[in-house]
Amino acid sequence: MDHRCWERPEDMDTPRNVYKVSAQNPGSDVAAETAAALAASSLVFKDSDPTYSSQLLQAAINVFNFADRYRGSYSDSLNSVVCPFYCSYSGYHDELLWGASWIYKASGINSYMEFIQSNGHILGADDDGYTFSWDDKRPGTKILLSKEFLEKNSEEFQLYKAHADNYICSLIPGTPGFQAQYTSGGVLYKGSESNLQYVTTTTFLLLTYAKYLNSNGGAY
Repeated sequence: MDHRCWERPEDMDTPRNVYKVSAQNPGSDVAAETAAALAASSLVFKDSDPTYSSQLLQAAINVFNFADRYRGSYSDSLNSVVCPFYCSYSGYHDELLWGASWIYKASGINSYMEFIQSNGHILGADDDGYTFSWDDKRPGTKILLSKEFLEKNSEEFQLYKAHADNYICSLIPGTPGFQAQYTSGGVLYKGSESNLQYVTTTTFLLLTYAKYLNSNGGAY
């Protein structure tokens, strides 16, 4: 119903039902995405509120453990209420890798690096992804983990750096891997509907990767 409502959230009176995933009705994608958000938030508050930061990180770990232990897609468990608009078209593997990557970044706990190493190849590490969205986290994970290679020259993350380069090159006209679209005015066009969300996330990854490169001598 919210797709038919063109007004600000504060003014909406459309029913907004709440649904949940559980051990019996798993949703690894939405749970691991939540874990990633909690882990990223723990970094935001790490200096200003260490106690709250620790709570966020512990919550991220708990939610990720749930996502990993009870594997399944939330659109299988809640199909009638999330499809066709928000089906998990990419499955839940990319979110598991995304969640583990953020927890590793936030905590430095080696078991999450080991999880990435042991499970990466079956969770999307070998796949190039060209659209960073609410559903597909592969390009974001590649950019995030490429920082580990750039800063520490960690061989286990070299693959992610290579895929990050492929993603960036796919956006740049004239490169062998170029496959993006631009309007006649030079504006990136990605996705036939809700184009702005894809352009925004793409721009964010471009800026983030540029920052990683500049911080490490501009290595490419």
